[in-house]
Amino acid sequence: MIGLLFVLAMQAATPDIVVSGKRLDEAYQACVEQGCPPLRDAQVSIAFAEQQFRQGAYQRARRTLACRGCAQQAECRDRTKAGRGAI
Repeated sequence: MIGLLFVLAMQAATPDIVVSGKRLDEAYQACVEQGCPPLRDAQVSIAFAEQQFRQGAYQRARRTLACRGCAQQAECRDRTKAGRGAI
């Protein structure tokens, strides 16, 4: 009886956790290439820049969010969709 309780306790203590989804860099590239809606683009771009910042890639994180006339950057994409063009 005690052995059965021990086995059941060990099974309950080690459950598998399964996480499924797109990698953040893949989601960002899909938004750049296919043109996500502005809200989704902003969400993915901010999360991607945060990931770059945490990895120490500060300049890349800044470029991910900055608008310098390049259509690949989040702010420029959003401005273009809003019909205002780049700064």
